[in-house]
Amino acid sequence: MKRLLVCVALFAIVLAVLASAGGPGFWKLYITALTRGTAQFQPADYQPRESLRGGDGGGLPRAEPAAEGIEVEALQAAQLWSADADADALLVMRHGHLVYEHYFRGEAGTLVDSGRFATLLHAMAAGSAVRGGLVSSDMALEAFGPIDAVGSWRNPWSRAAHESFGSAVTPEPLRAVTGKRYSQYVAAKIWAPLNAGDAHLWLDSGRDAVRVDCCVLARPVDWLRVARLVLDAGALDGEAVVQPAWVARMLGSPALSLTPGDRARGPEPYATHGVFHVAGAGESRLWLVPRLQLAILSIAQHGTLTGDDTSLPNLILRGMPRRANDGALRADRPNINDLVPAH
Repeated sequence: MKRLLVCVALFAIVLAVLASAGGPGFWKLYITALTRGTAQFQPADYQPRESLRGGDGGGLPRAEPAAEGIEVEALQAAQLWSADADADALLVMRHGHLVYEHYFRGEAGTLVDSGRFATLLHAMAAGSAVRGGLVSSDMALEAFGPIDAVGSWRNPWSRAAHESFGSAVTPEPLRAVTGKRYSQYVAAKIWAPLNAGDAHLWLDSGRDAVRVDCCVLARPVDWLRVARLVLDAGALDGEAVVQPAWVARMLGSPALSLTPGDRARGPEPYATHGVFHVAGAGESRLWLVPRLQLAILSIAQHGTLTGDDTSLPNLILRGMPRRANDGALRADRPNINDLVPAH
């Protein structure tokens, strides 16, 4: 009997220790990462979650590369480089037009984990709340908090593990002021107006709170829609969704995962100035060049371009004639470089 009581007590202690690290959802993803690797998560692994309703999900307007000042040979070189790096997809957009789209795995409608791309979407939702006077810009920015993980995710009690598998970085001020579920607010103000397809938001296990640091399951092309909103300084079809000043603040904020060119890793600097990138799930990247109205999206959840942020975009940037590379900004779009003069 005494041995049984000891076993029960030890079991209770183990349960308490495990609970201090995270709930069932945390441990499911943590064990998956240990056994299959972080790049092997499947959409079904992200539970609980809720829908992010979009529009009809129609395709972006298309244009020939030459019409947007990009050499076809540069895109072909980028495709070969991406194939060697084991990428899943490569998409390029300029002036809101899709000029290149290639899938090495899956297809256009495949939902993929966004990783840190999610911060751009949630930052735009925060900017909408700022524009509507629901929250101050300082409060909205602070809602995202620091995103640099500390420690190894292999330690289940580390901050890195909780940012990867468990604890949500919840936009509490936004939830409090919108008067509706946060996912409904994001859908109404950002996702549906962008005409993105239906997606999913991962909820923090046990707290019914949306994670804003990762894990929006969406189609690759819909991240180009979010990128367009950034490139157009918060405007959508000429109408302001967020204030240009908020977008400028986003581009200057490390809390929102946007890495400027002077902090990019790679064998060489970027081929032009004013490049930002967001590191997504696995080795995925979203590059933004506001002054060129250019977005390059590489989905590489199993990719091998670790430590190289510059080689792929440089192949495309060098394939833009100087007259385009010097920044052919359209008159109907704000020049975000006037807002962020350092870039």
